Amino acid sequence: MNKHTNAVQEKDMNQPTARNSRRAERGAALLIAIFSLLLISAVAIALIMMAGTESAISSNYKNSLQAFYNAKAGLEEGRGRLWSGSANPLTSSGFPGFLPVGQVWYIINPASGETVAPTNTGNAYADNEYITEWGSAPSSTTNVNSAISLSGTANAPYKWVRITATTEKSLNIDVNGSGAVDTTNNVLCFDGSQILAGSTTACPSNTYQVYTVTSLAVTPGLNGGQRMEQYTTAMQSLGLNFPSALTFATNTVTFSGANSNPYNVDGTDGSGNPPAVSGCTPNSSNSIPAIGVTDASGSTTNKTTILSGIPSNRYDHYIGGGLSTPSVTDSISLANSLQSPATLNQLVNKVTQSADLVINGNATQANMPSNMSASNPMTVVVNGDFSMTSNYTGYGLLIVTGNFSYSGTTGWKGIVLVVGDGTTTYDGAGGGNNEFDGAIFVASIKDASGNVLTNFGNVSYDISGGGGNGIYYNSCWVSKAQQVAGLKILSFKEIAN
Repeated sequence: MNKHTNAVQEKDMNQPTARNSRRAERGAALLIAIFSLLLISAVAIALIMMAGTESAISSNYKNSLQAFYNAKAGLEEGRGRLWSGSANPLTSSGFPGFLPVGQVWYIINPASGETVAPTNTGNAYADNEYITEWGSAPSSTTNVNSAISLSGTANAPYKWVRITATTEKSLNIDVNGSGAVDTTNNVLCFDGSQILAGSTTACPSNTYQVYTVTSLAVTPGLNGGQRMEQYTTAMQSLGLNFPSALTFATNTVTFSGANSNPYNVDGTDGSGNPPAVSGCTPNSSNSIPAIGVTDASGSTTNKTTILSGIPSNRYDHYIGGGLSTPSVTDSISLANSLQSPATLNQLVNKVTQSADLVINGNATQANMPSNMSASNPMTVVVNGDFSMTSNYTGYGLLIVTGNFSYSGTTGWKGIVLVVGDGTTTYDGAGGGNNEFDGAIFVASIKDASGNVLTNFGNVSYDISGGGGNGIYYNSCWVSKAQQVAGLKILSFKEIAN
């Protein structure tokens, strides 16, 4: 009995332990479940927060990127409208060729119902960067025409574009390597390959002013982006320069000079009477020969031919270059693109690709662009003969691949290249008082079948009938005529704001 009683008692004593063990297991499972639930909840919350953060980052990046491209659109708007050939050029509103320091142009582009006033320091879109560059705020009253607002373009959602001159001070860069930043108002100029220093009023001949174009764009909304971008930009040029007012690149030349008293060929820069080129002043101390011609090494045949073709009583009508009259030389140096038929043919092809007008066939002044003018010179290529009559004046760069003839009542301001297929004949009829200002270049680069010659062919120039007032070298019109469409971007940067 004692054994049985002890067994029962032992069994009764073990039962609470088992129950406690099961309770402990259930409690542990509950804790694990709660912990797991908390962990899952934390992960879920983290994922939600991460998704929100990612969404915010994505939205901010999208807005910032959109603002960047909007600002770039503004830069392109300003750069495009600086070109006179633009469909909406700043020149239509009187934009000068030379922009002095202190004169500021704005193209503003407000959204509906908002005010964009970059010269107002209290405006949401104030141009605070101008102070950094120039040391003072832009003002519409400090200098005459210092801030001129023009309508923007609706599909280019920038806020404003600012156009100013460029100096070492505004860039805070020692551009010419003098060892110090120039703090004067001398503008920077571009010659096609490098930036040079100009003066406070002009750029050197055959160079173009460097403009600074700055654009601000702001995207709407709570997380809207804001970007400010900046170009420095300048006109492009074909890089042409001429050794004389009238130049012949030829194997053999035939020449008949004018008998009339009004006719002159003058290599003194600016000696004629053309319309002024804004921002450019001819240098009268810069004088090149009246006529230049190529001659075979050791020969003076072509020079002698030209001298003998000038009437003896008109010798003093051919002046320039410090030479005795008549001013004729065969010691000329041609620009790279004019040195051979091959390079000249490449130049013609290059110009043809971007010309304002290409005429395949013979043409007269009636075929010239109606909107060509002194303020809007153009590039025209005539693949054939070109004849000018009546009271007509052309402006810009003219290339004729056939025969070029004109009357004395016609003229051209800029560059005339007569580069024929076979013998090139340059004829002129007498009478009238019009003139050519700039430079004329005559060469024969192709044979009768249109094949490019190895060496320059024969040319003929006949002005014996008179032909107006003559030819006058003008560096400003030479420069103006060869401006390539659009402005070259010299630098780009993003401005922290």
